Amino acid sequence: MEMTLRWYGSKFDTVTLKQIRQIPGVTGVITTLYDTQPGEVWSRERIAALKEEVAASGLHISGIESVNIHDAIKTGSPERDMYIDNYIETLENLGKELIVTDNAVIIQQKIIKSSKIIPLTNIISVQVKKPGLMAGYIYFQTLGGLDNRIKKPADISKDENSFIFNGNGNYKIAMQMKEQIENCREQSSTSVVQENSSADEILKYKGLFDAGIITQAEFEAKKKQLLGL
Repeated sequence: MEMTLRWYGSKFDTVTLKQIRQIPGVTGVITTLYDTQPGEVWSRERIAALKEEVAASGLHISGIESVNIHDAIKTGSPERDMYIDNYIETLENLGKELIVTDNAVIIQQKIIKSSKIIPLTNIISVQVKKPGLMAGYIYFQTLGGLDNRIKKPADISKDENSFIFNGNGNYKIAMQMKEQIENCREQSSTSVVQENSSADEILKYKGLFDAGIITQAEFEAKKKQLLGL
C-alpha cells in the first residue's frame, strides 16, 4: 500500500512538498489545480508544470483529487455542450501525462494516436515491463475486453489500453501506479464482501424471526446494527 498526502499546491497549501517528503513512508501526493474554476480547461502546460514541481521534490502525483463538473452539464443548460468539450479536453490533457484521477486512468496513446478513459472498477490487472533495449510499458487488462490474453510486447504497443515509456524513473512511477490501482481494487472487493456479508446476516435473522425464534423487536434491532444505523 502506498502512503500519500493530499496537497493543494504551493500557492494554496500551508504544508510544503519538502515537508511532505520528510514524512516517513510518504512517496506521493493527491493533488489538483486548486485555482481552476468548474468548466475551465486544464492546460497541458499547467498539468506538466505541476507534475514537474512534485517530481523535483522527490515525490510523484499518485492521483488527481477531482476535476469539477460545471453546473451547466448537470442541469442540461444551453452551455452544456461547451463545458462537456472543456471537460473532455481536460481529461485528454491529463491523459497525455498518464494521470490517475480518483476513479479512472486516462491514457493518451502516442503510437496509435488515441485517448481513452478507463474506470478503475473496469481494470482486472496491470502489467508493467521495465524498459531496456526496448521501451517499457504499462498495460491495463479490462473487463469485457475483446482479447484478455497475456499479450506480446509488440501487440501491447498498439493497444489503446497501454502506455509506452522510457527511463527507470517512469518505470518506478508505473510500478507505483500498478500498486495504487491494485489497492483500490482490493478495497473495492473488501467493501463488496462486507456488504454481501451484512445482507446474508439480515436474511438469516429474518428467517429466525419468521420461524418465531426471535421477536420483531430483536430482528429490527439486529438489522439496524448490521446496517450501521
